[in-house]
Formats: sequence, structure tokens, C-alpha cells
Amino acid sequence: MIEYVFSVERVPDEVTGPSSLTGFIEGGFSIYVNGNKVFEEPEFLIYEFFKALDSWVKGQKLTGDNFYFASMDYEEEPVVAFNYDAELVQYNFDSVFKLGEAVFDIDDIIESHAVFAANLREQLENRFNLFLEKNLQK
Repeated sequence: MIEYVFSVERVPDEVTGPSSLTGFIEGGFSIYVNGNKVFEEPEFLIYEFFKALDSWVKGQKLTGDNFYFASMDYEEEPVVAFNYDAELVQYNFDSVFKLGEAVFDIDDIIESHAVFAANLREQLENRFNLFLEKNLQK
């Protein structure tokens, strides 16, 4: 199981549109797979990562497309990647900041994405009174 652990620490002072959120919702962020921490960044663009993952999950086909996240905030990449292994029918975690090896399947990705969306929405609404666009669905 994949778990995204984060605490939103900064949001934009003024929201002028969806693009104003991308570079300004940040905080500490970790990824755990089966209880093992495989990624940690103390100042991470949480919403930028979420939007990339959200688009990928919603467009994911059963063919096993790779997920690749890069950001202008980092010179090296991938910041986070899920590389599909067709032979094993699973994904391998990758990152220039990788703390350990991890494998998971598409069901893990989809389930963890839904929890990530709910947690992000809850933190933004409860802590900052910030409501994201309606297409940020489970």
C-alpha cells in the first residue's frame, strides 16, 4: 500500500486561479510503501505533484503507462516516478531522492490517490479555508 504523508504549511495569499495554487501549496511530504519510507522532502510542492498524479491516474490505461513527475523546483529528475514492469505486472518506485526500493500495482496507486485527494482537500479546507475546484474528485 502506498501512503502519502504530508502537512500543508504554505498556501497562496490570494488565489487568482488554478495556476496560482500549483507553485504555492507546499509543505513536508513523504511517501511510504508497505510501511517503508521511500521518499521525503521537507519543502515539497504538494499540489503540483498531486495535479500531475491526478491527471495520470485519470488517464491511466490498463497498458501500464509510466508516471513521471519533474518540477522546475528541482534540477535533477525524476522527482517521483512509477515505472511499469510488464513482465511482473507491477510498478517500481523511482526518484533522485529515493530512500529505498518499492514495488506496487495499479490498484495500490488508484487507492492511494483517492486517499491523497481526500487528505489534501481536508487540510486545505479545514486549516486554510481554501476550497479546490470541483474536478478534484476521488
